[in-house]
Amino acid sequence: MTEMTENAITCAWHPIETKNSIYNKQFSTGELPIEPNRYSLVWGAFCPWATPVAILIDLSGLDQVIYKSPVYPLRHSGINDDWFFGKDDSTVDPILKTNRLSQSYQKTDPNFTGRAGVPSLVDVQTGRVVNADPNELLTELIDPWTAYTKDGTKNLFQPKLREAIQATNQKIIDNLSTVIGKIETVSSQESYNQLG
Repeated sequence: MTEMTENAITCAWHPIETKNSIYNKQFSTGELPIEPNRYSLVWGAFCPWATPVAILIDLSGLDQVIYKSPVYPLRHSGINDDWFFGKDDSTVDPILKTNRLSQSYQKTDPNFTGRAGVPSLVDVQTGRVVNADPNELLTELIDPWTAYTKDGTKNLFQPKLREAIQATNQKIIDNLSTVIGKIETVSSQESYNQLG
C-alpha cells in the first residue's frame, strides 16, 4: 500500500497542458464512434475542470451511456503526477480494470511520462485516453450525443452561451486556485482566518 502524504494535495490545479492530438480526439469529426457504454470519464469531484463535465453527463442523461470512473481524491505519497482509483495501489477501477490513470495514458502512448490529468475520457474497449481537454469535452459530449440525451437538455450548453459559460468556469477556477495556493502557505488558524 502506498502511504498518503501528510499534506496530500488533491488537485494539481490544472489538467495536462498539451494539445497532443492523441489525447484530443473528437466525436464531431468522426474520429471517435458514438457508442453507448464505450467510454468512461475519469474525474474527481475536487477538480474544477472535471466537475463541469461530470455534471453535464449527469444532467443530460448521458450517465446512462457513458460511465464515470472517480479517482481517489488524495495523491499517493511521492506520486504527484498520477491519480489512483483507491486509497491503496490494489484498488482497481471496475470499468477500466486499472489501478491508476497513467496506465490509460500509457496505453495511448507507450512513451508517456507526463502527468495524468482529470478529466480524461477513456475508451473502455482499448483502455486508451481519447480526450483530455475539459473545454472540448463539454462540447463533444453534448452536440454529437444528442440521440442519447434527455429531452430538453440540448440547451444545457447552448452555442450562443458557451463562451460566457466557459469564461465563468475559468473565473471560478482562477479564484479556487488562488485560494488553494494561499491555504498551502498557512501555518496557523489565525493566518487561515485572515484569508477571508
